[in-house]
Amino acid sequence: MARQVRAWIQRWEPDLMEAIKWHMLCFSGRKLVCGLSACKKHLGITFFRGTELRDMANRTQASSRFV
Repeated sequence: MARQVRAWIQRWEPDLMEAIKWHMLCFSGRKLVCGLSACKKHLGITFFRGTELRDMANRTQASSRFV
């Protein structure tokens, strides 16, 4: 699953650079964009600038916590 998500990110924005930071694969341009952490039974995706993402389904609160 991690390989598939990595491929999607690379297709979505091929100019992003990859680096291992904080024990996860991080993607960055001028700023950090997202990170992937693969575990045995799940995949974690971190959006470093998540509060800047549009919330089209209105699922986040002002504190940017998922409801």
